[in-house]
Amino acid sequence: MSGQILPLVLPKGAQYFSLHGHIQPNARSRTLSAYVSSVCTPDSPSILLATDVAARGLDLPDVDTVIQFDPPSDTKSFSHRCGRTARAGKDGRAWVLLCGREHE
Repeated sequence: MSGQILPLVLPKGAQYFSLHGHIQPNARSRTLSAYVSSVCTPDSPSILLATDVAARGLDLPDVDTVIQFDPPSDTKSFSHRCGRTARAGKDGRAWVLLCGREHE
């Protein structure tokens, strides 16, 4: 699930959760519940790898970083994705990784 790159740059204790539209709704709910209830520390972060299925409507209270690999062109969708972090007065970061044609 984590591919080949993430284990090289993240702590060995990282926990990965995958959420996308090809998962059955009940499995999606179980995955989301497992992610929300996971114990997260700097040495053992919990990482949710998600498609647009997680961009809106999820209450994820303790997300501190969002990284967008494929940013939407719609500004509302963009801000909803970034809004998964720094909620209710908490600190957070939102990063966007752009390729050449996306800079504009």
